[in-house]
Amino acid sequence: MRILVDGATLSKGGGVAVYVKNIVRNFSSRNEIVILLKDKKSASFFSDKKNVRTAVMPFYSVFTRIFYEQLIIPVYALVIKADALFLPKQYAPLLRTSKIISTVHDFVPDKRVSGENFLTRIYWSLQYNFIRKRSDGIVFPALLVRDEYEKRFKNLGRKKSAYIPDGFDNYKKRDVQKEEFILIPSTIKKRKNIKLSLELALLMRKDYPDKKIVVFGREDSKKLVLDIKENYKDVDFLGYVSDGRAEQLFNDAFIVLYLSSREGYGLPIAEAISLKKRVVAAKTKLNKSIYTDMPIYYNLKRTLKENYPSISNKLKEGVKYEEKTRGWKDAGEETELFIESVVR
Repeated sequence: MRILVDGATLSKGGGVAVYVKNIVRNFSSRNEIVILLKDKKSASFFSDKKNVRTAVMPFYSVFTRIFYEQLIIPVYALVIKADALFLPKQYAPLLRTSKIISTVHDFVPDKRVSGENFLTRIYWSLQYNFIRKRSDGIVFPALLVRDEYEKRFKNLGRKKSAYIPDGFDNYKKRDVQKEEFILIPSTIKKRKNIKLSLELALLMRKDYPDKKIVVFGREDSKKLVLDIKENYKDVDFLGYVSDGRAEQLFNDAFIVLYLSSREGYGLPIAEAISLKKRVVAAKTKLNKSIYTDMPIYYNLKRTLKENYPSISNKLKEGVKYEEKTRGWKDAGEETELFIESVVR
């Protein structure tokens, strides 16, 4: 079987890039995988996979993206005789030239509370409706997202779908771990609550003065980036970093702060748990459903002053995680089996 994968998001970093990389890397050798990339650098993720070949999409940009998604990629699928088109970035083309399998991570971008502009919200609303009409199979990493799809569109029973949770083990646990950083790993956008995380970090550092506050992640909101740099001088702001650097930062973290109010999965929470790191997460229905009582929760309905005593006490107690957490190997194998089931 030949599976064509849209891997354009790999060059941007962020949660979906982590998803694409780890899912494809954990596909078996029984199928031929062709992954489309925005640039040649991303091909290095798959250099050790003999059954994976890559192709670069020329002139791919925010302006040409919709033409690639709706026309060029499905035509390419036809040309190479792909049996399945796997689309991890939650969309589906109107032109169907092979079986279409879409992943739906969340329904955040088409909502006003997402902070996205009007045109971006329209774009995502269209994409969700294209998935409803054109996809042959849907992967849901979170049950709550699957429930929301079912409420919105009412047609889930007529499609093949699978609940396949993400893995936790994106980063390898190093033999020697330091506890140097109060770490805030996040794409820089409003709903991620970066400034609230920084205020919590500054309060925390009064109790732990030897810890450095470090923020890293893709810079989606330039305005917010400038605001952070101007108003939080005693913070190391690294921007986008390589996988190797991110792995080092996570391993050497004292605690990871991730207070995003709206997510589809919240991978930094999983990554911190996998490395046995303390983590403070927003108390949301989604986080509770995925991570149960493993993180220290921050109640977004309360003030920082009201939250901190409980957080401080739990910090002193240390981590209490399960010995075995979900692996990307399982997620990759289950996704490949699901794609095969849709084609057959």
